[in-house]
Parts: sequence; structure tokens; C-alpha cells
Amino acid sequence: MKPYLAAAYNMDLKCLHEYKNCGIDEIFAGASFPTNFGSGRLIHLYEPITYDELGEHFQEAKRLEIKTTFLFNPACSGGKEWKPEGMHEIINVARFINAFSVDYLVLSHPFLVNVFRRLCPDVKIKISSHYNVDNISKFKLFLEYLDVDVVTVSQFANKNFTLLRTVVEAYGPHRLEILCCVPCIAGCPFRAWHAMSFAHANEADIFFRRPDCELKERFPPCMFEMALHPNVLMSSMFVRREDLKYYQDLGINRFKIGERMYPTPHNIACARYYSHKMRRPSKQFIDFLFRSRVAEADLMAMDGFYEPFFNGDCDGTKYNCDDCEHCSAYATKVFEIKKELLQLSGENYHKHYFGNYARYLEKLTATFKNT
Repeated sequence: MKPYLAAAYNMDLKCLHEYKNCGIDEIFAGASFPTNFGSGRLIHLYEPITYDELGEHFQEAKRLEIKTTFLFNPACSGGKEWKPEGMHEIINVARFINAFSVDYLVLSHPFLVNVFRRLCPDVKIKISSHYNVDNISKFKLFLEYLDVDVVTVSQFANKNFTLLRTVVEAYGPHRLEILCCVPCIAGCPFRAWHAMSFAHANEADIFFRRPDCELKERFPPCMFEMALHPNVLMSSMFVRREDLKYYQDLGINRFKIGERMYPTPHNIACARYYSHKMRRPSKQFIDFLFRSRVAEADLMAMDGFYEPFFNGDCDGTKYNCDDCEHCSAYATKVFEIKKELLQLSGENYHKHYFGNYARYLEKLTATFKNT
């Protein structure tokens, strides 16, 4: 069965036309301009665009018979929907959706589901992974009570096949979408802070400074967890193209791929990989997946890794678990951790782990002592 693929779009028409060649079914994109609501990504990292510019690209996608999706999905809205400036932004988004006949709107706010259903009756509504839909109660809220069209399953539940079978039995498989290219660690202890920081950094026009380290390359803290504990890297939320079959066996056939923050060659490589235009994963695609920071990978060595998850022996939600050696055993076959990360230990671990925040703590402590 050909998978239905929704791919990240970065406002590069070269990427869009290559997507057509790969048989991509849908693109998703957001806009980069001052926002009251924040965003699922840092707008400072994008070239500024307008609604009209994005609309022109969406029109080209439609000409190529590719569906379009607009992202309006901060992890937290900060209550802006109740204020005049927030209402004004909602109206602008609604006008854009209607003017360019956008196919899907991605939301992370339950209240806004009915708002946009009234303002944009023709758009289909997806629920963002930022809502972290990872249990049956959340699925019931969106699929039954609010009757949305599609829920993007939390990346932290995409190996929980016991849950997925329950949801499919209750609501059908066609309303679920699986994230494939998220390298987040299972049960990530940084997840809530990470998503909220992005949302509020954008709305306050603050350049969010991640806790990057002082090594040659920039590493968020989860990357260190992956390097220090290879089983954590192995149990990350990435889904190989060869493992899409496990979801398809349940009837789930919608998959979300790519990363809109990444350059065109990476996203094209990703599209080629999932559409099987690429016979074997290239180094370029591995760079895309692991950001060329943690490890080299032999994805073909992952054959059989999904079996205990699919069979219900493990739900894949635990962080750095010690229940078995399954992930650790595969990690030794799949990954070669970069040497500079393996050298982290002892007193320099904390400095590298929290990067800018460690330096901020020293500055704050010194200021406190002087007051």
C-alpha cells in the first residue's frame, strides 16, 4: 500500500516540485511574522514571509495536486485568544485559509477547533503533536467530542500499539497521523519546557537561547542523553520507512515527514527516502535525521526492532528504562556514537549539559551575592 505522505515545506519551489516527483500527497507550512500566539517553531529562524507569499506557494502546490496544510499550533497560546490582538490574528488566519482554499489547519488549542469550524467551514482540522495526544481520553476529546478530522499522534506514543489498536477500533484508522522524523527521546523529561519555551519566545519577540553546549557543534540536552545512553537513542521516536508496515497493518496510512526548519536538500532526501526513490539511506538523509551531531547510523540493522512494540510486549513510552536489553542490543548494531560526546564526564558534564543556562546561573548567583 502506498503511504499517504505529508511533508514539511520551507518555501522553496525547488523542494515543492521535487515533492511532486516523489508522490508527496500534502505539504505543511507556517508563516514567519510577528505573532501574538507564538508558534510550534522559532520564527526567528525563518526568512520573513507574508500570508500572500505563502498563499502563492500553496496555489502552486494545488496546481501540482498536492494538498496544503497551515500550522497554527503553539504549545501554549497564553490566553491571547481572549484579547483584541489575538482575535485580530485569528481573523487574519481565517481570511488566509478561505482566500487560498487551504485543505488542513493544524491546531493545538481545543477552543479554537469550533472557532475555525465556524469561520472556515471548508477547512479540515488536525490536532497538533504539541497537544501530546498520548492516551485514550485525549483521543476521545478530539475524535468524539470535538469531531476533528485528524489527530497527529504524540511522538511519545507512536510505538504504543496497544493504545493505537484501541483508538483504531473506536474511531477508525483514517483519522490518525504518525510522525516519522522526530528524533525526540521516549518519555522525554524536557518536552514540556521545550515546547512552551518556543511558544512564548516568539510571542515576546525574544530570541530563545537553547541550552547549547560549548563543543564544536551545538547540542540540546536530549542529544547528550542519546550519546551517554545509546538505548535512549535507539528508542527515539523516528520511524523507518520499512517500519511503516506495522502501522499499515492496523489500517493507519497517514505519515508526517521532514522538518520545515531544515534546508531543501535535507527535505528532498527525506521525501526520496520515504517514497522509496532512494534505494538505501544516504549520508545526507542521516544528517537530516540526527542533525549530524550524535551518531552515524545503519538503518538497515533495525530489522525486527519493532516486533516487541507491535506485539504489545512494550509500549515504547519509558525513558531510559531497564526492563530489558532490547533497545541496548539494537543500539550497538545500529549506531556509532561520536567520540567527542563520549568524552563527556564528571565536572564538565553539567557545564555542557546546560550550556547557556549554566553560565546564566553563575551570573545570577554572583549578582545575588552582591545585593
